[in-house]
Amino acid sequence: MNLEDFKDLATFGVKELSKYSVDYGEVFIERKFCFRAKCEENKVESVSSGFDAGIGIRIIKDNRSHYGYTNEFSRESVKSLVKLLVETAGVPSRSPVVLNQNIVNPEDLYCGNSIDIDVKEKIEILTRANDTARSLSDKIKQVSVVLYDEVKEVTIANTLGTIAEEVRPRVVFRVEVVASDGLILQTGHESIGHLGDYGIFKKTTPEEVARKA
Repeated sequence: MNLEDFKDLATFGVKELSKYSVDYGEVFIERKFCFRAKCEENKVESVSSGFDAGIGIRIIKDNRSHYGYTNEFSRESVKSLVKLLVETAGVPSRSPVVLNQNIVNPEDLYCGNSIDIDVKEKIEILTRANDTARSLSDKIKQVSVVLYDEVKEVTIANTLGTIAEEVRPRVVFRVEVVASDGLILQTGHESIGHLGDYGIFKKTTPEEVARKA
């Protein structure tokens, strides 16, 4: 499924909500992809990636909130969840309300929207920082480098007629260094991160992060 499918499903959910006398209702659809890798003892380990997705529906009636969730992406599932919520809240049905769509797409909030680079490039970022940190002094005893990224695809629609959809990328990078002269042990660390893609390393290189740590 893509964002257009999400918007279609969210719009369907709001239309189902509009058949009932809710004070407010919204449909929240999210799909998340994430990646994490760690370099320690000069070895890249703990490389993992994941995927998660779901649909949340919230209604408000008489100042009380009711929420439900499903990870089944179908109209039947959304319809069943809406019915369960309104029955739980004791909300009566009504004639469907005509919804005017106001589409919001806040792309300008992010510094790039793609984290789809090759895993080899991600591993290279880790090793560059690791090698730089270890080259600075023979007193460096331990270096730990962690890289994490995720991208969330989000669609939100509500009974006010607003639909918001966006892609939320995020990259976080951290270097931790342990140094010792045999008597004194010290730890230093440095992190960078932003809502955006791997363009962050054009502004601050892995080597710079390692030196600051």
